[in-house]
Amino acid sequence: MVTFKQIELVGFKSFADKTVIPFTDGVTCIVGPNGCGKSNVADAIRWVLGEQSAKMMRGSQMLDVIFNGTEKRRPTSFCEVTLSFDNTSRIFDIDCDEVEMTRRLYRNGDSEYLLNRQPSRMKVLTGLLHGAGAAKEGYSIIGQGRIEMIMNAKPEDRRAIFEEATGISMFKERKADAERKLAAARDNLYIFLQRMHEVEHQLGPAEKAASSAIKYEELYGKLRSLEINTYIYQHDTSAERKQKITDKIEHYNSEIERLTARSSEVLKEYERCRDVVSGADDELAELNERLLRYTVGIQQKTGEGKVLQEKANSVKEKLRSAQEDVTFSSQRIDEIEREIRRAEAYNEKNADRAAKLAEECRTAEEELSALSQEIGKFEAMNDENRKKVMDTFRDLSDLNKNMGSIEAQRELLNERLSEVQSTLAEIKTLRDGYKKDYDESIKKHGELTDFISSENDVMERAAKDVRDCEESVQTYTRRAYDARSQISSLNDSLATVKALRDRFDGYIYSVKRLMTDAKAYPEISAKIQGLIADIVTTSGDYEVAIETAFGGSMQNVVTGTRDDAKFLIEHLKRTRGGQVTFLPVEALRPRLEGESIRSARKERGAIGYAVDLVEYDKKYDNVIRYLLGNTLVCDNIENATQISRRYPRAFKIVTLDGDVINSSGSMTGGSRKDNAGNLLANERRIKEIEDGIAEKKSALARAENMREKAQAELAEKNAQLESLRERFQSSRAELAANEQLSESLLKQLSSEESRYSVFAQTAEMISSRLAALDDKYSETTRGASDLNERSTEASSAIENISTQYDALVKRRDEKLEELNSARVEKASLEAAVKSGKENTERLTSEKEELINKIARTRAAIPDIERELEELNRQAEHSALTKEEQAVVDDIRGRIKATTDNKVATNERIKQIDIERLELHKSIQENTDRRNNQQIALTKLDADLENMQQRIMDEYGEDYEGCLKYKTEDFDIESAPGTVASLKRQITMLGAINPNAVEEYKQIKERYDKMASDKEDMEKAIDDLGVALDEIRQEMLRIFNEGFAKINENFKQTFKELFGGGRAELELDYTDCEDPLDAGVEIQACPPGKKLTKISLLSGGERALTAIAILFAIIGMRPMPFCVLDEIEAALDEANVGRYAKYLKKFSTETQFIVITHRKPTMENADTLFGVTMEEKGVSKIVSVKLSEVESRLGGDTVM
Repeated sequence: MVTFKQIELVGFKSFADKTVIPFTDGVTCIVGPNGCGKSNVADAIRWVLGEQSAKMMRGSQMLDVIFNGTEKRRPTSFCEVTLSFDNTSRIFDIDCDEVEMTRRLYRNGDSEYLLNRQPSRMKVLTGLLHGAGAAKEGYSIIGQGRIEMIMNAKPEDRRAIFEEATGISMFKERKADAERKLAAARDNLYIFLQRMHEVEHQLGPAEKAASSAIKYEELYGKLRSLEINTYIYQHDTSAERKQKITDKIEHYNSEIERLTARSSEVLKEYERCRDVVSGADDELAELNERLLRYTVGIQQKTGEGKVLQEKANSVKEKLRSAQEDVTFSSQRIDEIEREIRRAEAYNEKNADRAAKLAEECRTAEEELSALSQEIGKFEAMNDENRKKVMDTFRDLSDLNKNMGSIEAQRELLNERLSEVQSTLAEIKTLRDGYKKDYDESIKKHGELTDFISSENDVMERAAKDVRDCEESVQTYTRRAYDARSQISSLNDSLATVKALRDRFDGYIYSVKRLMTDAKAYPEISAKIQGLIADIVTTSGDYEVAIETAFGGSMQNVVTGTRDDAKFLIEHLKRTRGGQVTFLPVEALRPRLEGESIRSARKERGAIGYAVDLVEYDKKYDNVIRYLLGNTLVCDNIENATQISRRYPRAFKIVTLDGDVINSSGSMTGGSRKDNAGNLLANERRIKEIEDGIAEKKSALARAENMREKAQAELAEKNAQLESLRERFQSSRAELAANEQLSESLLKQLSSEESRYSVFAQTAEMISSRLAALDDKYSETTRGASDLNERSTEASSAIENISTQYDALVKRRDEKLEELNSARVEKASLEAAVKSGKENTERLTSEKEELINKIARTRAAIPDIERELEELNRQAEHSALTKEEQAVVDDIRGRIKATTDNKVATNERIKQIDIERLELHKSIQENTDRRNNQQIALTKLDADLENMQQRIMDEYGEDYEGCLKYKTEDFDIESAPGTVASLKRQITMLGAINPNAVEEYKQIKERYDKMASDKEDMEKAIDDLGVALDEIRQEMLRIFNEGFAKINENFKQTFKELFGGGRAELELDYTDCEDPLDAGVEIQACPPGKKLTKISLLSGGERALTAIAILFAIIGMRPMPFCVLDEIEAALDEANVGRYAKYLKKFSTETQFIVITHRKPTMENADTLFGVTMEEKGVSKIVSVKLSEVESRLGGDTVM
């Protein structure tokens, strides 16, 4: 039954015209002379089956498959090949009785795939072909290259043929893909674990910050409720409280007026009493003068009187001193009262000024609020105008895009018009040329008959040279591909290691944060000398030991000085970057090795002093010796234990495996994770990878250099071969074509006339489209002009608004400056008022002390006067006569009466002073109370306004908005204390990140997802490992089963083709660890010869053996059709006959399309098609009989 019904070629390689080749049951042979294009039929089939390699299509690029023109034909713009199959037996998984698969390629690089003339994809076509066992990777098309590969390949390379035949090639891709995925999954898991560790470090601080944020929100909510309810209460009760304060102020004013009036009355009485006292003092002075005269007489008369008089003088001096004290104190009291009145007047003036300033501040704040609202309006207006400008710009952009699109269309149409006009000119030129060519064709016919003679030998040698060059190119290409793959793998590894180093993987969060900041800020970077891993290197053998010896110090940061460390610590505090340990070079003191460790270095297993095993800049000597001093490195834990016993607690010991015996005697050790971080190894790994890359690049350069040379040689050989083919082809084609040239030229002339008419109509249509586009472009240009005008108007409006906005901002700044000045002056005046009150209180206290002192002195004066009177009386009795005594007594009586009157008046003055003091105190107290109430009244308005502003600023609510937070039964008494407590709690929380809860949620979700992903990744790795093992087992099973069948078929096929003998296939496991890598060796024993390897057979025997293997493979996996491209070329006549008969036998199961030169193959064919080049460079199919082959197709068609 026919499976492959026909192939249709249009513009494919040398098949310029539409060509259809029908196929029948059995064997269809395609024959023709060398260079006629018969192998292009096989290429066309391979191309539709999905071939993507230009090299496999015998070209340098895929566009080479499009007919490239001849001297008389123009190149075609596309090529197309269609394969038609009978699907009544459903060999393809599609519900159609006939399946057509088409591949089309345009010269601009676009390509199309069609299934039953409907657009499809290559993947769909190749899937159907795979399902039917007819894919390009299989054995649907077999050429000489496949034969040569079986014959000449190495056993390990030959295995690929059998893997392809047994169908495990797809498994190899799956296996390689699984291995890549497994390696990538492990790398990804390692990097993922590092990232997960970093997220884990972020989780704790984020949770704490979220908790603080939640607590803050709770406290803030309570504070908002309290403050808003306090504001509501203050707002609702402000009028009532103002009235109470006003009533109090009026009461204090009336009381002050009453007390002031009484103080004036008391002052008048006080002045009258002072006048009385002053008159009494004058009278007493006169009386005392008269008494003094008698007293002097008494002093002169007797010594006893003299003594008494001296006592009286002493008492008199005492009395005078007391009276002076009273006078001085009274004067000081008057001065104090005057100072108090001045101070009170000054304080009242300052208080009035402060109240006025408070009013000015309130007014200024209202003006500022109004200005801010105006500024906000202007900003909104500005934003609206800017939006208009942006909308205009967007519209302009759209118009410009449209104009650009129209312009691009105009350019394309102009280009197309130019092309059409150019084509018209070309057609005219061609039309004129065809007449001239017709005259020349007759002359040329005679020149071509003498040329074709020795083509076969020349072409065979040239073809062998090309095959040798192709093999060299393939060899060097494989080497270059391997080198590139290795370089790519090394580059991936290098990028991974560098990324881990640059991200500071392995370091704690705070160190990573600090080093990241150092990259961004030069002032931080300048303070850091480096990490321990940056300043220390060591051999790879010692990395684990040295890093273990450093321990946690690997996370330390080295600085030059203490100041640098201090600066960095302050930076960490400011940024909440955690804690880092710093090692200032100048501050550290090295730990010197002791005598014990010097002796221990000679013990068995001791490798050396840790300091001696590392390399570093000597300026860090203090740091390194401080960290590694008194540390010994040993080879293993057993020897380390022995040394520690011999030198107990003398020094620290570290083994190469990372076990530690501390100087305290404690031991640390155990297994280490394979992927445990080794910070010291990063730079070494990077250096090793870079060296490996350099080495592979060198190898790549050598391979590419050799490949280029081989390609150049191959191109030269191909050019020579193609040149030979073209010479022979062109000669035969021209010879065959000359007979029909005149007719052809007439047809082409007519065709060009038709083309000229079509292109003329096309030019006219393009011109009309260009005119329409010109009109559209003009209309778009006018629209752009209108939009530009609108944009200019909006920009002008923005400029005007900006001017007014700037003026308002300037006024606001000036008013704010005035407000600040007024607030400063108000604070200064309030301080002055307070100071004045303190001074008044001090003067009042001093006045009270003086009044008390006057009272005490006045109370003592009568006693002094009585004492003086008694002394005078005694003196008088001793010295005066009765008459004189009577006069003195009279004087004394008057003195006493005057003195008594004075004392009584002074007592009244004392009472008046007390009353005045009390009145002053009352007036001052009432004044203070009134002032306090006035301040409270001002403060009430200011506090309410400030509270209103705070509520607006803090919570964005006005009074109406606050009412939704109102709480019934609000306790105003406890609110201030609770507010203060809440504020203290909020302050104690510190800085709050408002996004902390969301960030913690995101981090927590990310961590939980990462934990889940980690499990998934680990499970995926396990699954990939299991899948890889299953793939390997399945590959091994399928290959072994298929190989066994092929081997059995090969034994039988070999006997039939060779007419006896024996042969077998063997798997070569030499130098092979994986059974899937075993090579395939071919053992063959033609009749009459010994069993030997295929490489030792003759060329013909090797070729026939290879053909036997191919038939064995086809027998194991029968396929719907098979294309054989001159695979019997190397066989002699007898073997070709056997091959042809066997092929005929096999054709009952598989439909064969055979491209051949050999007569025995043609004799066994069911259908015979010939390929000829009647026109130079253009192939044509003709149906021929065997007897007509040489006469119709050429003498070299049959060999």
